[in-house]
Amino acid sequence: MVITKKLRRFLIVGGATAVLYYCVLLIGIELMGWSAVVASSLAYVLSLAINYPLHYRWSFESEQRHRTAMFRYLLMNFTGFFLNWGVMHFAQKDDAVHYLFIQTLAITIIVIWNYIVSNRWIYSNGRAA
Repeated sequence: MVITKKLRRFLIVGGATAVLYYCVLLIGIELMGWSAVVASSLAYVLSLAINYPLHYRWSFESEQRHRTAMFRYLLMNFTGFFLNWGVMHFAQKDDAVHYLFIQTLAITIIVIWNYIVSNRWIYSNGRAA
């Protein structure tokens, strides 16, 4: 697999955001006593504010109008939020699997989804990606 400039930058931004995400998740659960679903949901929403401008300007170097890109980004992440919520909610029902393992599984699914949709639709600049 060839790692393109876009993919490399996407993974750098995503890695930085994942650090923030896991910090919020751990603080929420371990220090604040929140459920894994609540902490994960808050972490997901906070990561949106960081991801969009970095992906728009740096990862994808988009020329797409913000109105269009932001709408598409929010639509993609609305779907991703419910994927995350669903995985965390249903996998945490009986506490048989540790929440960090479940969250890592959820993030992996969402990262793949986000890269494909971002590259082909959100930031595509109207050219083949």
